[in-house]
Amino acid sequence: MRIIILAVAIAALAVPFAHGEVYSNTVGLYKIDLVVGRNLISTPFLPFSASLDDVLGDQLTGSAVKFFSDTIEKWNPVTLNYDRTYYDPTGDGAWKDWDTGGPPTFDFDADVACWGTILSFNPATTITLLGEVSETDRSIEIAVGRNMVGPSFPKEIALDDSNLVASGFTGSANKFFSDALEWWNNATGRYDMVYYDTGDTTWKNWDGTPTVKKITPGEGLWIVVLQWNAAFTWSVPKPY
Repeated sequence: MRIIILAVAIAALAVPFAHGEVYSNTVGLYKIDLVVGRNLISTPFLPFSASLDDVLGDQLTGSAVKFFSDTIEKWNPVTLNYDRTYYDPTGDGAWKDWDTGGPPTFDFDADVACWGTILSFNPATTITLLGEVSETDRSIEIAVGRNMVGPSFPKEIALDDSNLVASGFTGSANKFFSDALEWWNNATGRYDMVYYDTGDTTWKNWDGTPTVKKITPGEGLWIVVLQWNAAFTWSVPKPY
């Protein structure tokens, strides 16, 4: 997934947006290329409005018949399943809940990730995300189990600078006892997995080699906390 920054800031201006809000902080715009298949995406900004209609609108291919529409899915840690939506372009056009056809049960919030799935018979597309640039560190609750996240910063973060371990991410010299990070690899159809080796205090790929993975703007990832390890609050330092 290729991410292009087109404009980073409009600083010290009062900028009006939909619904009458006025934002005086730095604002930004990102373009993200979505490939056919599954794309694990997040927003690098704080959305002006987190509703799917406002964040994404009609940027994906929709259909009144949900089976022909691209979809957005968000992990539900309560049901241990995905909440799914599709875009219906008829009428005024709106994102709809997959099961009920009513309004979606979730928003595209800051610091979370969602699956954007482009169907094989629909075209790849480029989406544009707008929002405020965070001026503070981000605080993300990480529960035991699977957590679908994406810190809302428009700059990449090296794992050594991520503050994950200091926040409570549990590592181990044995990868099977370490919490894990997972990035979706659309080319291989598998996850690229990373763990923290406490033996030599190094982030490593699952095969034991040092990793070059980074936390990238607009790209989501999974944080997997093992059942015998502790939940934690990830304090993500502002990288700029």
